[in-house]
Amino acid sequence: MGTAAYSNEKRHDRKHRGETVNLNNMHLQKSGRPDSNRRRPAWEAGILPTELRPQTRLIVRPHRHQKLARPDLPGKGLGPLLLRIVQNCLFHTLYSRAVRGSFPHPRSESRLRLYEYIEVNRELLLTEWEAFAATRDSAEHMDKVALRDHAGSLLRVICDDLRTPQTAAEAKEKSLGNSDSPEDEQASAAQAHGAERAHSGFSISEMVSEFRALRASILRHWTAHKGTLSGTDLQDLMRFNESIDQTLSESVTRFSDSIDESKDLFLAILSHDLRAPLQTVLMVTEHLASDPTGDTSQAVLVSRAARSVTRMIDLVDDLLDFTRSRMGAGLNLTLKPADVSTLMRDAVDEIEAAHPQWAFEAHIEPELESLLDPARIRQVLANLLSNAVHHGDSSLPVCVRAHGTARSIIFEVANFGPAIPAADIAGLFSPFKRVLADAPPTSADHHLGLGLYITDRIVSAHNGHIDVTSSVEDGTRFRVTLPR
Repeated sequence: MGTAAYSNEKRHDRKHRGETVNLNNMHLQKSGRPDSNRRRPAWEAGILPTELRPQTRLIVRPHRHQKLARPDLPGKGLGPLLLRIVQNCLFHTLYSRAVRGSFPHPRSESRLRLYEYIEVNRELLLTEWEAFAATRDSAEHMDKVALRDHAGSLLRVICDDLRTPQTAAEAKEKSLGNSDSPEDEQASAAQAHGAERAHSGFSISEMVSEFRALRASILRHWTAHKGTLSGTDLQDLMRFNESIDQTLSESVTRFSDSIDESKDLFLAILSHDLRAPLQTVLMVTEHLASDPTGDTSQAVLVSRAARSVTRMIDLVDDLLDFTRSRMGAGLNLTLKPADVSTLMRDAVDEIEAAHPQWAFEAHIEPELESLLDPARIRQVLANLLSNAVHHGDSSLPVCVRAHGTARSIIFEVANFGPAIPAADIAGLFSPFKRVLADAPPTSADHHLGLGLYITDRIVSAHNGHIDVTSSVEDGTRFRVTLPR
């Protein structure tokens, strides 16, 4: 179009005062006002950014209804005009793609794959895992970290497995168990979880129930959110079940191996612990048999033999209590009124006689009467004092305190020495927790590790509880609270 024609159109526009409208409205009525039922432009619907909307205006003449496109340019020249034409072409291209549905939309949560849903809702699933694990009988003394254990790593491994493409041959190998992590390599999250649950005192059925609850939790939330499952969703579901089964298989295998290792170690230590006192009894009896006349030293030897026999009886009693509690029969209690202060003073006298090189500080209030089993409470005190001697610093005293309130009796045993790591406190009362596999058989730390486990069972049977704190400055303190 020439310059003269463009000038004439400008004069014609001023003369007739035609109405100028923006293309943003797209549809006009005869009155020139926007149609209230028009379709919303792409930039108003959020499909395209407002920067891409066209700036071209139409001049509508009332008497001829002729149209003339005139660019709304900031200046003169061919450059700005070509730039505006390119922008308008880009707009119409993107707008047509959006109308046809070929323009990419943001991925909504309802379209998430199963592994994506697990990653988005990871904390929700871990919270439900933790809440379920806390209902297990063996989780009584476990904190949040111990309850979750390797659950976060398990979810990450499952998501990585679902995200990785799998051939039919790989699926078959997985179904046969040939793709499990080898035992000689670094432990997987599932294997580490199985070993930790075994050391924490979980039964194999309790550990398996964790995986059953995890599977149900994930599928319940995901299927409720998806509504109708597509073919891809069904494939994800099959892969998820395969991954859960593989993870469970690895955990059960490592759990069983850990239990077998503990049994073997238990029998080896039991044999050593029983051999020493039996050997003493044998030597004493042989000496008595070879010296029938007897002398003053004979009383000392007989006393030593008696202590060895007592130690053997204690070991046998611990074994019986352990097996009885593991079988669900519970501990036998004979409740009667007793004075805890008297029991504590007797226990301190016995440990002082057995370990004269140690110093003991006792602060015991008198007349701490309660209804309890005196023999069992004496066993609790003996175990706590023996534990303090085995793991404390002999250059510092063992502190024993006891006091009472209107509703409870509280006594504690404290020793100084290496602090117990916070992560290990929750598992102190698990059987075999104190067994050190790398300690020599003659080491003082190489014992059955049933003392604290039996202690916890006895206190729980009295409806009491034990609290443990440990630091280098304040030492390790076992605090027992019993109801009156």
